[in-house]
Parts: sequence; C-alpha cells; structure tokens
Amino acid sequence: MKPTLRLLLLAGSLVTFPAMALEGERIGSVTATIDGTGYTGETLAFPSEGSAMATFVPVGPSVTVSVQAMDPQAESRLNNMLVIDFTALGTDATAQMITGSISWWPEGMDSPFYISDENAGHAGITLDSLSLDGEARVTGSFDTSICRKDGPFSEADTSKCVKVSGTFDTALHAQ
Repeated sequence: MKPTLRLLLLAGSLVTFPAMALEGERIGSVTATIDGTGYTGETLAFPSEGSAMATFVPVGPSVTVSVQAMDPQAESRLNNMLVIDFTALGTDATAQMITGSISWWPEGMDSPFYISDENAGHAGITLDSLSLDGEARVTGSFDTSICRKDGPFSEADTSKCVKVSGTFDTALHAQ
C-alpha cells in the first residue's frame, strides 16, 4: 500500500477515536531534526481500541512497518506528525530494507505535508534492530529530504524540500 494512502486511512481512523482514546499509552519515541528544528514525537498504543500508532504486518518472508509519531506539545494531536513507513525482507535484525518513506504533517491531515520521494528506494532508513517475536520492537535511524505536497494526489514540489534526520525506538503491535 502506498504511504500516502496508508496515511489517509490513518487519518480516517483517528477521527473515529473518542478524545480520551488519543490519550493512549506511550510505547516509543521518534527524535528528529526537521529543516534544522528539533522534533520529539511519541508512539502510542490504545489498549481499549486494540490498536497502536506503531504497527507491523508480516507478508511472507518480509514485514511492513508503520510508525506514526505524534508531537505531545502540538496544539492538535494530528499536527506535527512524523511518519516512518518501510518494508523489509526478513523479520529480525538481519532484515534488508526494500522500500521506505518518511512523511511530515506539520499542520495536520487536511493541509500540505512533506514526503520523501516514494520512488527513491528506502528513504535513508537504517534498521538497528527488529524483533517480531515476543514483544515486537524496532529501532533505527533515517536521513533524507522530504518535499512539499499540497494534497495526497498532487505532485511533490521539489523546489520546496527540507532535510530530515533522526532516530526511532518503539514497540510494535501486529496489525
């Protein structure tokens, strides 16, 4: 599934959560520098809903992982969201990156956002660890450029790109 479509589905699911559900349990973090500015986000689990903002789906010998980090200081939980999506061949620390994408939603899901080139490979994502046995967890780093898109189906404006780099460390929930 394309990262943009996955994010649209995410936005729809968040709209249906009651306000209290967005006060989920912290299961991890993402730290980054976006265009020279520090970013700290958290990944959440919503036990009452049986869902989380950091998930994995095993597909044969590979795994698809999605990590959505929410800024706890943002005016709205959907503002300043940083998303890391990737598919790796393998389901442990030796997994090799197949594809990846980084996106940043500074003003929420209804506003322009930034995304790495969806056709450029793994978006500078490096895995440090991946474990799907027992308590699933992923750690890693990323370093790439993300470019502005006015909407999910518009072309990225390559004249409006910013540098993003950082690390992630989060528990994962099976989707």
